[in-house]
Amino acid sequence: VLQFDNVGIDIKNEPIEVEFVEIEEKTEENKDFTDVEITENTAENPQQIVEEIFEEFKNNKEYSLNGNHVSFYEAAIGKNQKYYIPRFMLIDKTHKGVSWNVAAFFVPFAWSLYRKMYKFSAIILALYVLLFGSLGYTVFSNEEIMNSFTECVQEDPNFYEDIILYETNNTNVSLTEKQMQFYKLTDNFKLPLPLQIFSYIIIYGIRIMMGIYATNLYYKKLTKNIENVDKLDLSPDMKRSVLFRKCGTLPFILVAIIGFFEWQMF
Repeated sequence: VLQFDNVGIDIKNEPIEVEFVEIEEKTEENKDFTDVEITENTAENPQQIVEEIFEEFKNNKEYSLNGNHVSFYEAAIGKNQKYYIPRFMLIDKTHKGVSWNVAAFFVPFAWSLYRKMYKFSAIILALYVLLFGSLGYTVFSNEEIMNSFTECVQEDPNFYEDIILYETNNTNVSLTEKQMQFYKLTDNFKLPLPLQIFSYIIIYGIRIMMGIYATNLYYKKLTKNIENVDKLDLSPDMKRSVLFRKCGTLPFILVAIIGFFEWQMF
């Protein structure tokens, strides 16, 4: 029996060789991220790669992404680091910008706002305005609808609030005869086929593009911000604090409300 810090080890029952095996396993776990092997076979299964990379991430956080320490990305992401860090690793390792983002697909405008990607949210909003402007112009170019609308406004300038509540099956709301006529006219109005195609292109084009490329665009945006902050004469902790405030996320409740209306509209 050997004695180390008052702990007895029975050599007969605990061979010393076992300790060497444990040391080798820990060394394997703490290998550098650059040693992760991605073959052509595994490259066909991105989800498998993400899971393997995340296992590496959990055991070793001393590597960098695109030349920047991973802790800077953690600070810049703020919430949901567990989702984005492994996918950033995948992009950094494979140099492929395709990574499916469910939230960005279903509510691209709200997602880009939430992640403070204001340039992309402005582009999406502009496309939405173009779409709704085209739809509104087409609908109100109909003389019968326009006349009915004018009569409703003269009767009650806020009549559209009642129509919105009526559409939500609110039993406490009843429409007047003129309001009901306007509601039926707009509900039965059929858009011209070219405008229908244009609408589908805008809506699903934005969704598909954001669903596929949003994570990569987000990674590039954070990388640019990190590189700019890294040039400042600040301590690493101060740089992380600046990144958290500059990037991070907007209040979730506010964006959730916007996302709800975005989803309801389309």
